[in-house]
Amino acid sequence: GSTFNGRADILLGKDAHQEREARRPAANAVMTRRNAKMPRTKIDELLRERHGRRSPLQRLLNQAADHAAWTAELRTILPENLRCACQARGIRGNVLVVACTDSASATRLRLLAPELTEKLRALPHFSRIAGIRAKVSPH
Repeated sequence: GSTFNGRADILLGKDAHQEREARRPAANAVMTRRNAKMPRTKIDELLRERHGRRSPLQRLLNQAADHAAWTAELRTILPENLRCACQARGIRGNVLVVACTDSASATRLRLLAPELTEKLRALPHFSRIAGIRAKVSPH
């Protein structure tokens, strides 16, 4: 016979509903290789470079490592009250983009930007930086 999905239970009665529910895995059922479609790609494959090109996961991991290194360097020149509130998020052209946890920190960073830009140029990763752009973005 034909199936009406949601309305089938009403048309076919309680027994049809119970039969359909019995075929579904329980909400707390343990998924095994037999009843789950497991991805076959292993983490090593995701991380492996292919013909000199990096995988999307490898690019993402490298980007996260860059952000962490840039943030650590940035915090060496920031005043104490801004260190925990600011994270380097990227370099766009010759501008360092910094995410601040709140608008007060972003405002302080904007006021200090000319002075900090000079200090940044002395650091290895930021020798070509011409400015700082502060954005409010809770970490």
